[in-house]
Amino acid sequence: MRKNLILSILMLSISTATFATVRTVSNNSNSPGQYTTMSAAITAAIAGDTLMVHGSNNDYGSFTISKQLTIIGTGHNPQKQGPLVSFTNGTITFGSGSSNSKLIGLRINTITQSSSSIVGVQILLCQITSQIMFGGSTTNNWIVDGNIFTGTSYNINGSSGHTWSNWQIRNNIFNGQIYYSTGSPGHYFNNNIFLYNGAVLSSLSNSFFNNNIFYRATASIGSGNQFNNNLFAPVTNTSNVNSAPSSQNNINAVASTAVFVTDLGAGANFTYATDYNLVSGSPGENSGTDGTDRGVYGGDGDYEQNGIPTNPYISEFGISNPSISNGGTLNINFKSKIR
Repeated sequence: MRKNLILSILMLSISTATFATVRTVSNNSNSPGQYTTMSAAITAAIAGDTLMVHGSNNDYGSFTISKQLTIIGTGHNPQKQGPLVSFTNGTITFGSGSSNSKLIGLRINTITQSSSSIVGVQILLCQITSQIMFGGSTTNNWIVDGNIFTGTSYNINGSSGHTWSNWQIRNNIFNGQIYYSTGSPGHYFNNNIFLYNGAVLSSLSNSFFNNNIFYRATASIGSGNQFNNNLFAPVTNTSNVNSAPSSQNNINAVASTAVFVTDLGAGANFTYATDYNLVSGSPGENSGTDGTDRGVYGGDGDYEQNGIPTNPYISEFGISNPSISNGGTLNINFKSKIR
């Protein structure tokens, strides 16, 4: 009964916005979905379907997306009773036919793509523990929005000779580096936080950096990159981004106490306990190119610290009288939330 109630609420909330089929996936034996593996659900789905992936103690493993799908998880740090996560310690591969797919609210080790041209993919509200890694063909017009990259090496990694251009990379937190892109047009990095201790950009060119916070991180100028309204703390940006063509309004050497609500001091990688809102009086307040804050809580993206999607979800569930007589009433108490 508990499973059916939860699925009914979730499916109702999704089906009102689309005529595509919503399919449930759970590899939790105590609460199975329509499918127990991602591969089986993807095989059964048709283009345009939505896969709702239950939180679980079990890894969903590596899988390939072979058609346009929306895959929605619980958020990478769900705030509810029994906070199980939809996660894979393997690799999600975007294969032929998967253009314009979406990944939302999942914990993922690695995202990659096959040798086909894959365009228009959206990666939203996910935790990526290693990297997005490419090689071979075209990956243009992707949106990477509201994610947390917890790996400390390359977070977005394009190989030499690979074409990836015109990405919208906004409102993310990066522990690691961005590597290799010489395509044109380049990418738009807006309202991100970079926590890497050193040169965060490597072999990146023809891109635009607006309203970002580089904490400990330095940004090499590169070829044709432009930097506007970025904040560098607590060190001076040694590459002097203001010398890049048309760059302006970058702020250097901001004290650690004048950046986030949580003072990072000498610096630290991402933690859920850190408050990345700007502290009152920070020079980053209301000083982005659009008049909103610099960093992840300004701009047009959707950053949510725990990666919780906007769908309604059950936050608490309990049965007050688990033993009843024949024909009796089962009393169920639950709380639902929507952010």
